[in-house]
Parts: sequence; C-alpha cells; structure tokens
Amino acid sequence: PVRDMLCRVRATAIAKRLVPGLMAIVLAAAVLLLLDRPRRSAESETAAAGAARPFRIDLLEYVTVLDVEDAEVGIRAGLDKAGLVEGRDVELRIRNAQGDMPTLSTLVDAAISDGTDLVMTLSTPTLQAALRRAADVPVVFTFVADAVAAGAGKSAHDHLPNVTGVTTVSPYVELVSLARECLPGLRRIG
Repeated sequence: PVRDMLCRVRATAIAKRLVPGLMAIVLAAAVLLLLDRPRRSAESETAAAGAARPFRIDLLEYVTVLDVEDAEVGIRAGLDKAGLVEGRDVELRIRNAQGDMPTLSTLVDAAISDGTDLVMTLSTPTLQAALRRAADVPVVFTFVADAVAAGAGKSAHDHLPNVTGVTTVSPYVELVSLARECLPGLRRIG
C-alpha cells in the first residue's frame, strides 16, 4: 500500500512537469495573437462599416482525453490572461476528429474555409494534417514528441515560417526509475 501510494505520488509529480509546456503553448498563442493585432486593425479600418469580427482560432484535437481537456482549459486561461475576451476579441472553435485519422484533413479544410486566423493542434497527427493543408495559416502546436519528424521544419530553430509550438518530451529517465522502484522485477517495457 505504501509503495503504491509513493508510485502514485511520483507519477503525479511527473505529470505536473508537463504543465509548463502547456503554458508555453498558451503564451506562444497569445504572442501570435498580439503580434497580429496591427494587421487586424488595418483590415478593420479598410473594411466596410460594421463591427470587426473576433480573431478566429481553431483548436484541432485527435481524441478527447484528460490532457487535451486540460490543454483547452489552459488555452482559455491564457487568452483570458492576455486580456482577450471570447466572443468579443477571440472566437475559439474546438474541432475533434474522435480518433478518426481521415477526419483530420476534413477538420483542417473546414477551419480554413470558415476563415480561421490561427490553427492550434494538440497531437502529432493533427499537426501533420495542418502542415499538409494550412500552408498559409499560422499553426501553433503542442503534445508533439518530435515536431521535426512530424514535418514542421529541419530543427527547432529552422522551421516552417507559419509554424511554432512546444514539443512534449516525457521524462523518460524518471519514468524508468519509477517503474523499477514500483516493479523491482521489471525486465522489459514495450
């Protein structure tokens, strides 16, 4: 019982190390939004009379899991912290493929045809779909282990001009150490 409790506590601590990555993606999104304000202001001045539309963000998800739900909460909190009000300044549209790979391309196409200003992706498959179909739209990613392997660029510093984000690197050394402590007879991991 004590060992199980210690394992759960350590697993929770490891999971909490992912939170800074999530917050970094929210910060990156907020920076992109703020940097784009002059363009939107110029467009609204030259547009016909009427209210300026909110900045449209499409959040693409492959599946609904707790981490994705937490990311949504973090993104909304980041937008709020940046002083952006949903409905007035920002329209956040959540699009979820429900685990269906062919649906991802359709979601990206729908976001583009609906006039998205920014695509945010929450997995490697959603990033890859956005890279294939959203070449002219800013893309911000997270929950991607290797963005370079996914096609986002040649390195973390040499990437596509419309793409930025935060890779989610798991603490493998700590996980193996925890696994060995909890399961001393462990010999193979798959």
